[in-house]
Amino acid sequence: MRMFALALTLFSGIASALSAACEGSDMRPTLAAETLDKVDAIVAATPFPEGNLWRAEKEGAVIHVLGTLHLGDPRMDPAIARLRPLVENARLLFLEVTSAEQAVMQTDPSLMLLPGSTTLPSLMTEDEWTAVAQALNDRGFPSLMASRIQPFFLASILSIPPCALSQVQANQGVDAQVEAMAQAKGIPTASLETIDEILEIVRNFPLDLQIKMLLGSLYRPDIADDMLETMIASYLAETNADSWAVIRELSRDASLGGGPEFDVIMDEIEARLLVKRNHLWLPRILAEAGPQPIFVAMGAAHLPGKDGVLNLLANEGYALTRLPF
Repeated sequence: MRMFALALTLFSGIASALSAACEGSDMRPTLAAETLDKVDAIVAATPFPEGNLWRAEKEGAVIHVLGTLHLGDPRMDPAIARLRPLVENARLLFLEVTSAEQAVMQTDPSLMLLPGSTTLPSLMTEDEWTAVAQALNDRGFPSLMASRIQPFFLASILSIPPCALSQVQANQGVDAQVEAMAQAKGIPTASLETIDEILEIVRNFPLDLQIKMLLGSLYRPDIADDMLETMIASYLAETNADSWAVIRELSRDASLGGGPEFDVIMDEIEARLLVKRNHLWLPRILAEAGPQPIFVAMGAAHLPGKDGVLNLLANEGYALTRLPF
């Protein structure tokens, strides 16, 4: 999701330059056999488990759907170049949140604060806050300031290792590059959701669940780079359902958010951040569909599954064709 960009508005003028190269390894080849069996079973039961780029057609209406990663990587450059004709021939580009909408958050960062005088240390154990504060300091973000920020937004920051933050701040993600293509050609862009709707999600997100989400995003320093590389490698392989299942399984042991309630918490987060938003977005996409193609770019995790955008389109009678990425 494009919450990375929103969360990183907090870093404007604060975070130090973090330029060390990430040196992680893809962890998928090292997974235990029982974990692989579990992941394979999940993938087998998931509609549209693979593919980053799709064409949806119904009665002359054409929608191109792209699953994005909110990070850039030189290995993605050939794929992004292949997207250009589709983007430049579109009547409209939909993004989760356009850069214009993101600017709203930059003008009023107070929108990200906890209610009243609540502070994060008061919602966490001493050990949990110490770990979060250290991770924020490692990313150039003062923990004193962070103590008043909604954990929902901090989770987006901490899920990215320090080596990759400068790249995110430079807005080099796939969705950002697609938006730049459209803007250069004067193609209109629109958000699938507004800032007010995102803030409503946060307001309705129980603080205890936000804390669990925050702790679940805080990976052990020794494998943080490996988790990032696993995510990028999975994206390049276009194995989106597999990626979601693998990252979830690895997070059980690799983050501070593990424990007996892990699966219940993850199911709730998935329902709020993926399923609910997919159903919110679909009518907006369908309302703009027509003979001249529209292009829709969203986080790759929104594509697969019974409640994924691709299956929702299929349920509306659209024929789905996977395109080369």
